[in-house]
Amino acid sequence: MGIDIKAGGRKATKKSGRTAPVSENLYLRLIVKLYRFLARRTDAKFNKVGSRPRPTQPRGRRGSLRTVWFLRASVVL
Repeated sequence: MGIDIKAGGRKATKKSGRTAPVSENLYLRLIVKLYRFLARRTDAKFNKVGSRPRPTQPRGRRGSLRTVWFLRASVVL
C-alpha cells in the first residue's frame, strides 16, 4: 500500500513559515508592509534588513535585534 499522488506529483519544496504577523497590532502590520514595499522598490540595504522575517515570528523563536545590522546597512561607503 502506498499513497495516491495526484497528477503532477509531490512538490519538491514547500514554502513554509509565516508571511504575515499573527498579531492584530495595526502598527506592526503597517511596518511589515512598509519595509517589504521599500525593499522591493529601492536598493537600500536598510530596507532589506527591516523586511527580514523577524517581525512575523512568534516571540519564543524571535532572535534579538542586532543594531549592528542596521548600522552596517545605513553606512554609505
